[in-house]
Amino acid sequence: MSNIFELQSIEQFQTLMNECDIPIVLKFSAEFCGPCKAIQPKFEEIAQKYKDNAVFVCIDIELLEDLAEKYEVRSIPTMIVIHEKKAIKRTVGGGLSALKDIENAIVSVQ
Repeated sequence: MSNIFELQSIEQFQTLMNECDIPIVLKFSAEFCGPCKAIQPKFEEIAQKYKDNAVFVCIDIELLEDLAEKYEVRSIPTMIVIHEKKAIKRTVGGGLSALKDIENAIVSVQ
């Protein structure tokens, strides 16, 4: 069972940013993106491991173009760790090193 939130609107994002006091991991992706699908199992594994320490969010760039633009997403998958309303880590690409960097960022703010 996944504990990853599928963001559907800018309003949901704003509520999350205003109410969340733990890191937020944003994963920008798209349905057509092969690398995005390839890293999903590992992303889910990290989300499960840190479910009490961070909120994990998937954002479809086709659905929420404005949010992707706000965070200057040029390639997918892009993952950004937000803590205290600031981006503290950004990775681009589907490699395991990107996922490890996200995991390390979560641990660094615990």
